[in-house]
Amino acid sequence: MDIGDLERKLGIDGLSADEQMELVDALQKSAQTRLEIANQEAIGKSTEVVIQGLKKIKSDLETRFSQLNATIESKASSLRDGKDGKDGKNGKDGLDGKQGLQGSNGQNGRDGRDGVMGLMVLVSPLLVLISMVALLLGCLVVLNSMLVRLLLLILQNPSRLLLMVVVLLSLYLIA
Repeated sequence: MDIGDLERKLGIDGLSADEQMELVDALQKSAQTRLEIANQEAIGKSTEVVIQGLKKIKSDLETRFSQLNATIESKASSLRDGKDGKDGKNGKDGLDGKQGLQGSNGQNGRDGRDGVMGLMVLVSPLLVLISMVALLLGCLVVLNSMLVRLLLLILQNPSRLLLMVVVLLSLYLIA
């Protein structure tokens, strides 16, 4: 394209060189401003996607916690006392001793089977469930602090947004 044709199409063929340079500078500044606005909108949309993902993870964790709480309550309500164990067998008689001497005592009999432990049978799984709840709550606290740090990093340096999204998705898949 010829410079003269371009000047005619833009309507600047009657302007001086200084006026044309001012016009070019103004066009460059306008283009740069539009580019910055577009970048800010893209960052805002990306941040909104990350926030929606975090809300989804939070609701999933709360659902899991509620299910675990219901399981603990059902186990605690079904606790009963255990039964007594069976009696052990009698020991064998001792061997006959030499004449006039008393024989040695026989071996002790086998011990009887232990009875059902009652509360301990149901309390130990309950303790495991309680420790799992405590671990889950600890994970929620750690995850919450990680999410705050993630949002701060995103706001400080938008170029790391993709990395943060990958880390967030991997944490979600692990959970």
